[in-house]
Amino acid sequence: MRAGEAWKMGLGKRLEGRSAKKSAAELSEILTNVGTRKCTSKGAEALTCSQVQGYFVKCVPYLFTLSPKPTPACCASLANLNKQAVGPARKSVCECIKQNAAKLGKNLNQGRAKSLSKACNIPLKTSVSLNTDCSKA
Repeated sequence: MRAGEAWKMGLGKRLEGRSAKKSAAELSEILTNVGTRKCTSKGAEALTCSQVQGYFVKCVPYLFTLSPKPTPACCASLANLNKQAVGPARKSVCECIKQNAAKLGKNLNQGRAKSLSKACNIPLKTSVSLNTDCSKA
């Protein structure tokens, strides 16, 4: 079993059966300590998946249905990520987001995750969900 698979299984066990509020608190801690896969492109600075995740920490209350709308800090963080994810790096960032969303399990509100960019008025070519074709990002 690879380290990433072991982490995924461990995260699923940690979040399963927990309240959304407790899961969100754990997620904030986890997001600051995971992933080293690089999202790279020629001519662009590399971002690791953990760096990509870091942009979403301020969005945890919204994504776990603890807040009715994303905070201005969440939207500002995502706008910064959107500015950095240009060219081929955008596809890698999309893949990181998809992989990490899949690891978070059922407490993550998939509908909110899919519409987060729209809620923050950040234009994207495609919404990000577990089924997104990142080649179109």
